[in-house]
Amino acid sequence: MKATKSVRLKYEASAELSSLFEDFRLMCNDALRIALTEKPRSRFRLIELSYRRLKEYGLHSHYILSACEVAFAAYRNKKRKCAPHIRRAFLKLDNQSYSLNHLILRVPMRPRNFVYLTLQASDHHLLIVDDPAAETFSYVHAGAPATYTLQLSSYDANGNPITFTAPAASANKGDTLTFRPDWTQLAAGAGTVSVLGADGSVVNRTLS
Repeated sequence: MKATKSVRLKYEASAELSSLFEDFRLMCNDALRIALTEKPRSRFRLIELSYRRLKEYGLHSHYILSACEVAFAAYRNKKRKCAPHIRRAFLKLDNQSYSLNHLILRVPMRPRNFVYLTLQASDHHLLIVDDPAAETFSYVHAGAPATYTLQLSSYDANGNPITFTAPAASANKGDTLTFRPDWTQLAAGAGTVSVLGADGSVVNRTLS
């Protein structure tokens, strides 16, 4: 059994997002009608049968896969007493189709077109969203001494992209480098780098 930590966050709705929810509902129902007619034995077969029709909505291809997953689950539900139909508008995202940076959620609409949501959170929510372990990453340098550069990308509160490139630095064989960027001040290069040497020495410095 796999336990997954989850949290419910509120957000400010928009006409664009409501339209996306409704289009996804219609996609699910189109896939359901195809399933009831063609009687596919697997979700993958339903995707093959539905792809051309669902592609006409012009949304990101991830939604085609998600709509077929929802439709196939409803179609295979043995407890249903009548033809299934999705009445409530909603959206199903897989973990490869969205990105979350602090409280800025980026949701795809169409290829290279996104909607940005500012989530509303309490202090309790932030303890979960801003998990310190998820904000850091480490690298072990196993090769010969070398010079490296670090480039980080994120989004600001308005959904605008931010990129920061740290000055060149050196790494020796056996060094473990732990990066702790301050994502809320990424443009200024806020954050630290901790270098644990093979001899056990520790050096801390700023990203910038």
